[in-house]
Amino acid sequence: MNNDQPNHLLAALVTKAIDASVTGIIITDNQLPDNPIIYCNKAFEDMTGYSNQEIIGHNCRFLQAEDRAQPQREQLKHAIAHGEHITVEIRNYRKDGVLFWNELHVSPVFSDDGALTHFIGVQHDITDKKEVQDALIRSKRNMEQQVKERTKVLQNEREFTDSILETVRESLIVLDPQHRVISINQHFLRTFKVSRSDTEQQSLYDLGNGQWNIEQLKVMLEDVLPTNNPVLDFEVTHDFPHIGRKIMLLNAYRIELEGEYKNRILLAIEDITERRSMEVRKDDFLSIASHELKTPLTTVKGYIQMLSRFMPENASEQFRTILEKADYNVERLNNLISELLDMSKIQTGNIELHMEAYDFDAMIAETVDGLQAAHSEHQIKLEGKAGIRVTGDESHIAQVITNLLSNGIKYAPDSRELEVHVSLVSNYVKVSVKDFGMGISIEDQAKIFDKFVQIERKKDDYQGTGLGLSIVKRLIEVFGSEIHLTSKENEGSEFTFTIPFEVDAEKSMEIIRNIEVDLSSGQIFNILVVEDNKINQVVTKKIIESNNYRCHIVDDGFAALELLAKSSFDLILMDINMPGINGFETSRRIRANGINTPIVALTAFEKDEIAEEAISSGMNDIIIKPFEPVKLFRIISGLIGKSKGSGITEL
Repeated sequence: MNNDQPNHLLAALVTKAIDASVTGIIITDNQLPDNPIIYCNKAFEDMTGYSNQEIIGHNCRFLQAEDRAQPQREQLKHAIAHGEHITVEIRNYRKDGVLFWNELHVSPVFSDDGALTHFIGVQHDITDKKEVQDALIRSKRNMEQQVKERTKVLQNEREFTDSILETVRESLIVLDPQHRVISINQHFLRTFKVSRSDTEQQSLYDLGNGQWNIEQLKVMLEDVLPTNNPVLDFEVTHDFPHIGRKIMLLNAYRIELEGEYKNRILLAIEDITERRSMEVRKDDFLSIASHELKTPLTTVKGYIQMLSRFMPENASEQFRTILEKADYNVERLNNLISELLDMSKIQTGNIELHMEAYDFDAMIAETVDGLQAAHSEHQIKLEGKAGIRVTGDESHIAQVITNLLSNGIKYAPDSRELEVHVSLVSNYVKVSVKDFGMGISIEDQAKIFDKFVQIERKKDDYQGTGLGLSIVKRLIEVFGSEIHLTSKENEGSEFTFTIPFEVDAEKSMEIIRNIEVDLSSGQIFNILVVEDNKINQVVTKKIIESNNYRCHIVDDGFAALELLAKSSFDLILMDINMPGINGFETSRRIRANGINTPIVALTAFEKDEIAEEAISSGMNDIIIKPFEPVKLFRIISGLIGKSKGSGITEL
């Protein structure tokens, strides 16, 4: 032990020294596919602007962004392939898009038996050095031309620029390098109800009541002139003097003119208050409309399920085909409504993550099996394993995988093959979904994650909202990560992302213990359905009784309370929107009366919308309409088993 202590101390000191270094250092694992980064120090994070969780698991080529034609990339590729030392100067890009020059030293690491296992990369930011060199070259090259043209420029630019400022129907400010106001247009004066004397020659940050004195905005404006990096779509919500609370959208650009307007910043300010208000009203309408659409959709799906369940064995092929098409289109409509709701919630920031312990590999396998069953003409290969139980949002990760696979099926109709690869990299699970279809052009890659975008297809037999990949991107961002796309036309596409997960042994064991009971023993259970819609009453009753349960229907919460005062049930299915008292209030009164019967919300609302109130009202679970009978009976089975065995469970 005493001999080991100096070695441990030395190792700890080396680790601290690396983390304290101002030089960026990374380590990649050559034994893993694509040689991913498995370690980076704080200096590398600061240099690139990416966090540790965004870096780990990716090949460092992502730092070149779209600037892929650099010869240094091929030099690096050759050195890595042959296990050689190399030093290059290469253009990299920070997370915010700012270019920086990187002097990169790469050294291979070999094991005792001579196997190439890792690479160590040492990074130096030499941007300042490069800028000085480039500035000297540009200065020498342009000096004579500037002298010749200066007189003409001085005569024309002021008049030209002033006419532009006054013509644009947007508030405009011209700032000097110290961010003092040089000029403003009439639109600015009218919008903010100020005079020129109140504004010109003043610091931007002293205007009004300090509405622009925002540290993040200052930092971004400081970068505009030296780096030519614009400020794009910066929102300011503020109580402005004279005009009240507004939402302003700021964009700032360097003015590329000579004379008085040389080295100036043009700041454009747009009032988007009404636009934001309209977006909120639109999202509210979309949520309400989607809920109203799902209510009759539940009825239609229920009747289709009953027709399928009781279909005679001698039913004609035409009848079976019609029923299958009806079921497919009902499910498709339900998915379209769900996509619209998902995008609405993501845009407004209302999406909630439900962190639970689950088996990651089982989730992936179940998701792949579900897509495989629905698309038997394709072959979906699942490779690799995470090999862990994790704590995370299972449903949203499954949604990401489903959307990526559905996208691959849509854009690779002829390849018939897709691959899903799962691996564990440090404390991250890395997932890639690959197809071998038509691929995505460079131009389309720039917009593939935008809303309502569907790139040109060779076949037009697929319809959708164009929201699938947009939802994927925004969900991945909610998880604190990014999704990466590599694609070549006519060769296919690969989407890759890494997600950090917390491994929670206690929650994992809890899930293992929660084994559902088998209710096929012949024992009869009594189910109370509280539902005001007469058609839904008939459908729900038929589905429940088809599983040999007894079903009792009441029209509203008052009737349910009256019945529960004199009769007992094994489980209650509770609608939310009902006349008199809604499902939440009914559940509260049931619990207040000391009744511990499991209550399941049966609703067209999305789970995220009602989960908090459902928990507070005493409900145990939520089933979204239209529902699959298998899922309904699984939840009923589990809740009845738990209430009979170990008391009431919690949502």
